[in-house]
Amino acid sequence: MASPCRACVGGEQESRQGNDAMGRTKRMDFDCDVLVPEQGHRICGVVLKALRAKGLHCEEMDASKVFWDECGYIRLLKRRIAECRPRMVMPVFRSEFIARHRDELPPEVVVPIDSAEHIHLLDDKVSASALCRDLGILQPRMYGDDELEQICRYPVVYKRAAGLNGAGVLMPRSAHALKNLIASAGKRGHLIMDYIEGYDCCVDAVRWGSYFHAEAYRVVLQKKRGCSVVRRMVKAPNLTATVRLLLDSIDYQGTCGVDFRIEKETGKAYFLECNPRFSGGLRSQVHAGFNQPFILYQLAMGLTPKPVHAWYGLYSCDWKDLFEMQRKHLMKFKKK
Repeated sequence: MASPCRACVGGEQESRQGNDAMGRTKRMDFDCDVLVPEQGHRICGVVLKALRAKGLHCEEMDASKVFWDECGYIRLLKRRIAECRPRMVMPVFRSEFIARHRDELPPEVVVPIDSAEHIHLLDDKVSASALCRDLGILQPRMYGDDELEQICRYPVVYKRAAGLNGAGVLMPRSAHALKNLIASAGKRGHLIMDYIEGYDCCVDAVRWGSYFHAEAYRVVLQKKRGCSVVRRMVKAPNLTATVRLLLDSIDYQGTCGVDFRIEKETGKAYFLECNPRFSGGLRSQVHAGFNQPFILYQLAMGLTPKPVHAWYGLYSCDWKDLFEMQRKHLMKFKKK
């Protein structure tokens, strides 16, 4: 349910954002409601389906050739905006690119994201961990590069500061493997932390002006790397309160996913990482009644979303990923 945030600018800012957005849309004729500036990834598909289910006309942009090229991405985005004349651009992955070049885009187009500084602060594993430490949010024990002798149990978790879909997360099983990772690390930094026996629980949130809503799901089955495959919606008020504390602390605006590790023996929740974008569990959230893309659209357009009544206990899965995991398992079984 929506409730006012202590740290946000308040109702006046939200009203001003809404009025500004509506005023801009009146000064320009639009050919579509939303442009999703990515294509092909399953999260993009979920965003499009969630918006189209509410009667919105949506267009896509194939950014596969410029996904890692910031200047090329922005050039393509400008061209696509000119072609389809969207009311709103709703990023899935490259919010930071767009935030850094927001003043180059038509002012009439609404882009519901925060500043590049806030996005980077939460997206970067090192800076997000430091922010949580300052807020007193529980995390696994961390080790500096000069504290490796204090590690008494392997595997540990090694995280690069940046990485999408779990690409920067590794689990070295020996001191030798860990030292090799450190030696090959880039300049952006990394984290080394204890591995916690337990399961992952993820919280997705939308925060905009005085609005805040978050829902959680437990990861039942996960790929070796990347997104979860089978999830169950759960009620987790302590975790959602922690996420609110985190987002309130920097007055973050937009959608965000935060991952926690629940310790098997104690039930304690440890912060793992923050992703200031739609998360890999978006499909489960939408199926359970928390339509984040449409809620974000409404808020950015100055509209009031209906209260969310999530369906707890609901299981959902990404069938394509599940079948692929089963196929690989059967292949290994046949080889034996």
